[in-house]
Amino acid sequence: MLWLAFTFAKLSILIFYLGLSPYRHFRISVYIMIILVVAYGFMSTFYFLFACQPIEKFWDVTSQDGTCIDLGKFWYSSAAINSATDFLLLALSAFLLWPAPIPRRQKVGVLAIFMVGGL
Repeated sequence: MLWLAFTFAKLSILIFYLGLSPYRHFRISVYIMIILVVAYGFMSTFYFLFACQPIEKFWDVTSQDGTCIDLGKFWYSSAAINSATDFLLLALSAFLLWPAPIPRRQKVGVLAIFMVGGL
C-alpha cells in the first residue's frame, strides 16, 4: 500500500502549508492539491488491488491462471503522476516562501533545502 503512504505524506505537507499561509489564493491552491492527491491516492490503490484477477497472479507471474492489466503502463503513469504532484508541492513551497521578508540569498538557500528534501 505504498500509494497510501505517499498520499498521507503529501497530505501532511499540504496541511502544514495551510497553517503557514493567510493568503486566500494560496489556500485555494492547497485545497485543490489536497483533492488531487487524495483522488489519485485512492484511485491508484484500488487500481492496484484489482490489477490482477485473481490477486495472487500479481506476485506469481508464472501462474497461468487469471489475467493482469498492463503493469508497465500502470507503473509509468503512477511514476509520472507522483513526480508531477511532488513538483507541485515544491512549487507551492516556493510561492509560500517568496513573499517572506528575508534576503533573497536566504530564500534561495531555503528553497534549495526544500528541493533536496524533495528528492
